[in-house]
Amino acid sequence: MTAVVTNASYRMVLAFMRDLADKGIRVVACYYGEEPYTLRSNSVHTAVKVPDPYIYPNDYANVLFSICKDIFEKENEKPALLPINTKELEILSQPEVRSRLEEVCGLAITDHDTLDFANNKARVQELCEELGIVTPNTYHPACREDFEGYPYPLIVKPVCGEKFGLKAGERFLIGWDAKGAADAWEYFTRLCDETIIQDRIFGEECGLACVIHNGEIITGVTEVAVRTQFLDGGQPTYIYTNPLDIYMDASTKLAKALNLTGLFMFQFMRDREGTLYMMEINCRMCGSYSICRRSKSSAGYDLFAISKGLEPLRQHGRVGVHHFILPADFFRAYQAVKAGKYMDALGCVGTWLNLKNYECVFELGDPKASFAYIFHYLRQGFGSKGAGSRRRTRLPED
Repeated sequence: MTAVVTNASYRMVLAFMRDLADKGIRVVACYYGEEPYTLRSNSVHTAVKVPDPYIYPNDYANVLFSICKDIFEKENEKPALLPINTKELEILSQPEVRSRLEEVCGLAITDHDTLDFANNKARVQELCEELGIVTPNTYHPACREDFEGYPYPLIVKPVCGEKFGLKAGERFLIGWDAKGAADAWEYFTRLCDETIIQDRIFGEECGLACVIHNGEIITGVTEVAVRTQFLDGGQPTYIYTNPLDIYMDASTKLAKALNLTGLFMFQFMRDREGTLYMMEINCRMCGSYSICRRSKSSAGYDLFAISKGLEPLRQHGRVGVHHFILPADFFRAYQAVKAGKYMDALGCVGTWLNLKNYECVFELGDPKASFAYIFHYLRQGFGSKGAGSRRRTRLPED
């Protein structure tokens, strides 16, 4: 059996490919741009460079069709095509593209219109209101003057920044006052057409990463962020798993209402009083997918299984698994020292030295990829391509 993974350039895809290979599945790893260190993994059977979907979407789809067609003809069995990010799903879910691909591969994804809806944070907020799911207060300014009456701080973000190629740290700005929020609103509106503005919730960032099939959550892993890459938020760098039932009610309602299929992340915030707020749906592999592997979830295989029409294992992640992303957490410690928050930095070091905690990528059973991962970030350092370079703390110069 063969799986075609559409983008091996992401760090979290390494854990996904390892999960597949552990089940005896041959992994064809596609990538665009520079050859990523993930291809050093012994989980990769074959690597194929494909056109950049952000620049050449039609060529990208055609090449994936050819790859799957060749495998189908050689093996007399359709491979599973497993899309990774939002842009890839946007392209491959288009009816004419999907129909053609399904002739030569198994493809378990949500239909194009529903994905477009679920990727739109503003529309998801409206659906949550209909379903009785708690969300932060949302504001709809018509002009800059409207910002004078809002409470601060606010979170300002495009309704789907990833579709426009924005990295994790570039998809939101904090408006500390009326001018800052209005500037951020105008910036994102120019860039991405539509922007959402909400109260900033202070508390615990958490979520449910899951595989969904026809609206049913079949495999789930929870995560709670202990630390994030930046002192004021961003990508989680140290997380742990806790019981599923905390998040299942809201997530199940949304999954059924939208009849979702594929790999998703439901993101929440729990405030200091314990109220759980639904923030957004990530219709893609989450950046912390490796905790699915570390917690012994069957998420990777189950996505493959539903793509192939096989029975999934339905194994949820174990509770109490702790996991950190060393390069990003190192940058967190660096920022903490600069800010004089030395106990925060010492907390990071304590995490790394605790042998009960898992690093997200490093596995001695896959040494080439593990050491390539370390060297990759050592080479980059904290410069223009480093672990901390993707957080936009203020608007770029015109």
